[in-house]
Amino acid sequence: MTAESSEDRGTLSSHAVLAFESLRYRDNLDALDKISVENLQALSEVFGRLDDLEAFLYYQINKERIEVIRVLQDKVDANDLEKVIQEHFFNHLWLLDPSWERATDSDYMEERID
Repeated sequence: MTAESSEDRGTLSSHAVLAFESLRYRDNLDALDKISVENLQALSEVFGRLDDLEAFLYYQINKERIEVIRVLQDKVDANDLEKVIQEHFFNHLWLLDPSWERATDSDYMEERID
């Protein structure tokens, strides 16, 4: 695959790393099934690798969320229309309440009730 811009190449590289990390995570989970109770050293090593992968994934989530917040700040600074900002909140409901992190199934942003 080729990428036109350096930003696209960076995104492509980031997704490739994430794909390999996901495979490594799954391999570590499979390794847990194969470790005997007597081999606590191996168990400790697998848990350490899982912690490293979890930290990487957590970093990715936070990095993306910071970018979402920056885009919102840019929209507010540019005095964008309320509708544009409303759509941004609708697409990222966790900005309003962290417990709405995965609330993405709604097709309606708002509905008029008579």
